[in-house]
Amino acid sequence: KLLNSSGRELRRALFSLKQIFQDDKDLVHEFVNNDGLECLIKVGSEADQNYQNYILRALGQVMLYVDGMNGVISHNETIQWLYTLTASKFRLVVKTALKLLLVFVEYTECNTILLLQAVYAVDRARGTKDFSNIMNILDEKDGGDTELLVYAMTLINKALNAVPDQDTFYNITDCLEEQNMEAIITRHTSSK
Repeated sequence: KLLNSSGRELRRALFSLKQIFQDDKDLVHEFVNNDGLECLIKVGSEADQNYQNYILRALGQVMLYVDGMNGVISHNETIQWLYTLTASKFRLVVKTALKLLLVFVEYTECNTILLLQAVYAVDRARGTKDFSNIMNILDEKDGGDTELLVYAMTLINKALNAVPDQDTFYNITDCLEEQNMEAIITRHTSSK
């Protein structure tokens, strides 16, 4: 239905998806096993921010269940899509995507490697430095949304904390430093 709907019908289906998953946890297992995550990303990639917010709400509900989280763990495209959304010009989309990425890395330390794979895939395909989306959030000159800054910094810290080897750790910190991490942090800590 999601793939073959448009307009009001698609909006209604996306809007009710979170509630459907909430009401029937067995459906999450079936949804994940029947390429539901692929479907959400396909619809979400072509959708406006309202539809993306409905999809993110539904995805958050999916990730609350073990079957759902395991589905996301084995579907790196979902994490890539969430990371891509952190570059959205719509704050609510960015904030929700960051929250879901945090839920993902907090679920188990092993997920950090999957986050790194997603970040590398997205940023290298675009020809940008690793974690550039997150650095762009942190580099907002006006300091904008404190909550966004906290989520972005927490994601970086959690990822660095769970990196399994020193080489990867230093590669990431070097890349962050190349994007002026130290200056950005100094600016934020000296502002109100």
